[in-house]
Amino acid sequence: MRQSDDLRLVRARIAAIRDKRGYVLPSHAVLAAAAPALMDAYEEVYRNITFEFLALTPFEKNFVWLVVVSCAETPTGAHHLRDFLDAGGSAAQVEAAAHLGLVAIGARTLDVVAPGWQKVLPEYSANEAYVRVVEKIGADAGLGVGLVDIALAAGHACRRDWKRVELHIKRAKATQVSDDALAEALTVCILPSGNPGFVQACAIWRQLIVDGSVTASAQFRAAAELA
Repeated sequence: MRQSDDLRLVRARIAAIRDKRGYVLPSHAVLAAAAPALMDAYEEVYRNITFEFLALTPFEKNFVWLVVVSCAETPTGAHHLRDFLDAGGSAAQVEAAAHLGLVAIGARTLDVVAPGWQKVLPEYSANEAYVRVVEKIGADAGLGVGLVDIALAAGHACRRDWKRVELHIKRAKATQVSDDALAEALTVCILPSGNPGFVQACAIWRQLIVDGSVTASAQFRAAAELA
């Protein structure tokens, strides 16, 4: 193939992305030139995770996105913010998503100080202190407890904070969040932080199902037992 044809194809691929998304990321440019098949596969995964609404509404899924990009400290994501506002989200709820990210990023501080503090104040609980802050942020913004929990389960998966992934999965299931909704929320962490975080979060959830720590539908229980 002539070089001019190569250039024409690269420009066409980038133009197609711009037409579809309204913007082009630097990664699109690299993949358009070097790995167009991978670019197409990535775009299909992105479309499925971002724009397929199965158990979550656009409001709910885009809120999860905001919490996940905050927890992952991702410098992109303005389009998810626009989608959230278009789905009925408020400025106060956007601020809540950012505040939940701040709490998630700082959560391990509690693990560091709590053992020493408990020697002086035995009743001090890092988990309870963390949960109180999370619940207040959600309640002040008019957000459902279950939605906050599935968003933070995905957010902490980005941070590899498995202790709090487990905490939020348990809390979400205790508030009757469906397995499908939790699964859909966890998939959001794949794009900002990679598949390994999603795999480990699912492994934690699977173990909770198998040992009876959380309830599960027949479909999810069968899948957990076969995995």
